[in-house]
Amino acid sequence: MTARLALMGYYGGWNAGDEAILECLVTELRDVDPDVEIDVLTTRFAPLGYDTCDRLGVRAVPLRSPGVVRSLLTQRLLIGGGQMITGGGRNTLLCLLCAMAAVNRLAGRRPLIAFCGAHNIESPWARRLVRVLSRCMTYIALRDQPSVDALTAAGVEPSKLRLSYDVVLGGALSRRQPTDPPPDGGPVLVVGHRSPIRSLLDIDVLADVVAACAAGSNEVVVLSHDSRQAFDDGLGQQLAKRIGSNGWRFVPFRSFEEHLELYRTAAHVISVRMHPLIIASTLGRPATALAGSSKVDALTRRLGMAIIDLATEPFSLPDVLDSGRPNDVELPAIRTAIRQDVDAALASSSGMP
Repeated sequence: MTARLALMGYYGGWNAGDEAILECLVTELRDVDPDVEIDVLTTRFAPLGYDTCDRLGVRAVPLRSPGVVRSLLTQRLLIGGGQMITGGGRNTLLCLLCAMAAVNRLAGRRPLIAFCGAHNIESPWARRLVRVLSRCMTYIALRDQPSVDALTAAGVEPSKLRLSYDVVLGGALSRRQPTDPPPDGGPVLVVGHRSPIRSLLDIDVLADVVAACAAGSNEVVVLSHDSRQAFDDGLGQQLAKRIGSNGWRFVPFRSFEEHLELYRTAAHVISVRMHPLIIASTLGRPATALAGSSKVDALTRRLGMAIIDLATEPFSLPDVLDSGRPNDVELPAIRTAIRQDVDAALASSSGMP
């Protein structure tokens, strides 16, 4: 019987990390089962258009369309990748996931969560919703230990939880197109973070990092990882007001394919975001993290990546480049762990456990 999956995530062309997750998740699934049928359920579509699903040959289903019900009734729900288990506010996302999982399970499917992170589930209502969600799931594979700890503290049965990895660490991007060794004269990529709620790195601190990099001999490219002007795409203007535009250039996020080519030619990647560090590592590019979030801290500890806390130590580009080397990520062991979750997703696309 052909496996049929409905992938739920923050896909939709707004965020480069989420598009990397979708690309790698579809690739990993097809490596095991080339005939798997995939619908992609997404909460958002970029206003400039969304070509990732077309390029991958999967069907995009906006959450507000009637097609979502058809997908949930006929395909196994896989909530795959990103910080999907997130509370806060009215816990709208958790309520949505509970409803989708319940419909999928009542239809005789076996929904599961894989490669996801958890955040902001400290409130009693969020914890209650997480427990309800877990009861609908076959099991839950999380990308880092803080997420496992958060769900355990919320009262989720430990037997339902499994520590895994972010699916992009499986190396699907490097398998698609081998990458040459990093060039000495390649660009230094700098990735910041901007959000109307809370930015992971103060704009003035990011400006200092970019200015220090621009004083070096390598080209400096500041990458946006979110196409919304209120998020990363607004960083270019903010930086230009502070340090001018000499010695660096800003590249907005328009497609994951365009960004991936920049990563392939980079001499070094410096990022406060998590997925640029993961993409660089899987492509064999040196990467240095800037401290700013618990998920980046967890990633660097687990994989032994270099990290700089700009609140306590100065930024020096020569020191970063001199110590830079491709991170020693144990891809075979990570791929084995990721393949277990992929096999579980494909094992049975119908029937109750």
